[in-house]
Amino acid sequence: MAGYYTVNGAHQTEMTVKKSKFLSFCFPIVDERQAEDHLNEIRKQHFKATHNTYAYVYGKEGEHFKYSDDGEPSSTAGRPIYEAITGRNLSQVLVVVTRYFGGIKLGTGGLVRAYGSSAQKVLDEVEMVFVQRNVLMQVTLDYAQLGSFEHLMSKYDSREKNRDFGQKVALEIYLPIEEEERFVKDVRELLQGTLPIRQGEAYIKKQKEKGE
Repeated sequence: MAGYYTVNGAHQTEMTVKKSKFLSFCFPIVDERQAEDHLNEIRKQHFKATHNTYAYVYGKEGEHFKYSDDGEPSSTAGRPIYEAITGRNLSQVLVVVTRYFGGIKLGTGGLVRAYGSSAQKVLDEVEMVFVQRNVLMQVTLDYAQLGSFEHLMSKYDSREKNRDFGQKVALEIYLPIEEEERFVKDVRELLQGTLPIRQGEAYIKKQKEKGE
């Protein structure tokens, strides 16, 4: 099924490792600018924190990303957070882990585990949503064909966007992009040669799952 998983809203968790407090935040994002806006807000709220580390991934294929150790040793903070995101095949998401140093050094391995666990914790608890890649198709048919067409659509994972009644019935329908070829074939057979018109594509929230 074409699409991607992301978080369905903001969430925050907290954990303590050897007296250091780790606050984890996650946010759905659409682009780098939105990620940076959330980051700036966290930095303002936690300006006394020792570190505000983060990672974010965006793009329909998760092709854009950035992460930062924010002063921690190289690859001990941002990278584990990034791997927590990509390990779940998520996109359009920002995770920030804020650390308040508790006086005990954790060492390189301890930092990797602490930041990775903090990111995992917030992603474990937040609600997930699947955003499905859909194609928008327009179909025009006679009133006498409407019942047969509706029966056909019951076999598809479709969603009707619009229905206009004039001399004929014009419908706009979203369906998963992988069903497009079969849909065109079925409509052509049902309407005796009439082809649906491809209007474009859209990404639509499909289903919600907990901690996936």
